[in-house]
Order: sequence, then C-alpha cells, then structure tokens
Amino acid sequence: MRRTIALLAAGFIGAGAIAAGPAQEQQPAPVGYEIELQLGDTDSVGGESAGIGPWNWVGDDYICEGTPHEHCEVVLVRVENAYEEENAKKGRERANLDLCVSSSIPPAINDFAIRVYESDESGEPGDLVGSEDGSAGEFSSGECNEKMTVIATSTPDESVFYYRVEVIFWAAVGDWNLDTAFTQ
Repeated sequence: MRRTIALLAAGFIGAGAIAAGPAQEQQPAPVGYEIELQLGDTDSVGGESAGIGPWNWVGDDYICEGTPHEHCEVVLVRVENAYEEENAKKGRERANLDLCVSSSIPPAINDFAIRVYESDESGEPGDLVGSEDGSAGEFSSGECNEKMTVIATSTPDESVFYYRVEVIFWAAVGDWNLDTAFTQ
C-alpha cells in the first residue's frame, strides 16, 4: 500500500516530465561496483540512494537501464569456490552467496529490491537467478531491507561465477549498503 501511494504521488508530481512518443530502447546500465569473493570472504559496497523510482519496471523483463541509472546501482560480484573432491557431493560443491541491502534510514521509510542475474566478467545481464522485493517496513532498523541467497555450484570444470546484482531504489533516501558473504 505504501509503495502504491508513493508511486501515485510521484506520478502526479512527475507527470509533466513524461514525453510523448515511442519508448527508446535502453542499454543495460553499466556496472558501478565490483566485488571479488573467495570462500569465507565478506565485503560490502554502498553509496547514496536517489528518491522514488523506477518507472520502467515491466514484470520480469526489467533491468536497470541507461546512463545515468539514478534509481538503481549495479554491482558485479565474482565468486570463486575452488573445487575440492573431498568436500564434493555427487561431483559438485555448493556455496552460498548471501546478499543484504541495508540503510541507516529506518526500513519503514526506505524500500529497495534486489535482482540477480547470471553474468560474465563484462557485467552484462544473463538469465535471471532470482529477485527479492519485500515491502518497506518488514525489517527492524539496522537489519537487511532486502536479503537473498544465491547458490553457486562448482564442478571440476567450473569454479568461478559472476553475478550481476541490481540494487533498485523504489522509494529510498539517504545511504544504501550491499553486504555480501560467500560461505558453505
């Protein structure tokens, strides 16, 4: 409900700024941050969020588009889970990439979303791995506004994975932070 009210209010305010005519095809937003993790590592990145948006969400087809991309940030996460036969089950070894978006502003005010895509070293989006889009106010202050776990399964032939993580600002002010942990 809160998102609906915020989006309606922003729509009335920004209605004059919407140009008529066919929509232009946008390119995926460039990577703004990079994180490299090995098993057992943690890292975080963050910055300032920007207001209310985005207006170009179209179901599962949305990707952060254009430059600048003021209502989302793109983080390329590289994880490496060295395959060790003694730890593997059925020829595979699994590890968890935990993602947590937080802010120093109370969650009842900020509303984020996370979308994770398979990627490569270029940061281009591949297949959608998953998304998390809880409502604002679901978490206590200081906890994750949004959290998600991605499972990376290594084999003898593949142990390095790239994920394009999009942190989307539905209605967010102040700072944002993406904490990552790569564990078994």
